[in-house]
Amino acid sequence: GALPDDATIDLRLNSPGGSVFDAVAIYNALRRHLGEVTVWIDGIAASAASYIAMAGDTIVMPENAFLMIHDPSGLVMGTAEDMRSTAEALDKVKVSLIQGYAGKSGKPAWSA
Repeated sequence: GALPDDATIDLRLNSPGGSVFDAVAIYNALRRHLGEVTVWIDGIAASAASYIAMAGDTIVMPENAFLMIHDPSGLVMGTAEDMRSTAEALDKVKVSLIQGYAGKSGKPAWSA
């Protein structure tokens, strides 16, 4: 928030990932930023970090760097209903994330 609205951001990523909800918040903050955002994948942008990378206006990734995307996953303990509820939540997260990846790639979200 302390940056000028049009400041250039060079974001350097080397992360195995983390919370998908934190990644979505970071992605949205970067997309709202009016200045140019360049994401440099220095080593790995895996899991939730790969979604953050999609917020860049430009993504720079050397040949020996890694980008790892996978379906959302989680752990649940409880009843069958708890497990069904978690599965439904993961499906919703997946659909939401696919929109960001598809938007960046220029490819349709769902293809046969």
